[in-house]
Amino acid sequence: MRVVLDTHIILSALLFTHGNLAWLRAAWQSRSIRPVMSHATREDLFCALEYPAFNLSVPEQDRLLEEFFPYCEDAVLSSWMPSHGTFCQIFLAVAHKARVNALVSVEKEIVALRGSFIPPVLTVAELRKRLQEQRSA
Repeated sequence: MRVVLDTHIILSALLFTHGNLAWLRAAWQSRSIRPVMSHATREDLFCALEYPAFNLSVPEQDRLLEEFFPYCEDAVLSSWMPSHGTFCQIFLAVAHKARVNALVSVEKEIVALRGSFIPPVLTVAELRKRLQEQRSA
């Protein structure tokens, strides 16, 4: 299942190895999901890992990224940039252009589009449920 994950979800899965989203790491490592990223969403992840609150050294950041990037697929978005609005539009553009199976987000602006955007916008819980259903089928 090819998905776009927002940066908050990726960070939670990478940083909190025993947290609520730790199962996502196993999902991408087992290839149950294939995260799709653009240059802009990769840069957003790089910047987020540098937040002082995380107190991560460069080698620690690199180690975390090595646990994620090998499992990702690159999406190319020519020169598209949002003309207005927030960075959330980049995730929408990647999901739409790459024709993924789902956009998984905790961002209110993205979640508000549920039911009116293709591909479907899912919560993390809904993604987990879909993966469990696929395994049972």
